[in-house]
Amino acid sequence: MNNQQIAQIFSEISDLLEIKGATPFKIRAYRNAAETFTNLAESESVMDSKALLSIPSFGKDLASRIQE
Repeated sequence: MNNQQIAQIFSEISDLLEIKGATPFKIRAYRNAAETFTNLAESESVMDSKALLSIPSFGKDLASRIQE
């Protein structure tokens, strides 16, 4: 899976969370993740969890979702 595909998935998740009425913080976190992956130079497939956590705005929750 490449970065653009991951960005698309996070974008779709943020849309679904908004429809569901999730907290604005959670929606914004997924939108920020989508934008970050759109602009990320390194492929996620070569990044480990420590590298993912070093990306600004990525927490343990998003890093674990990406690795799933």
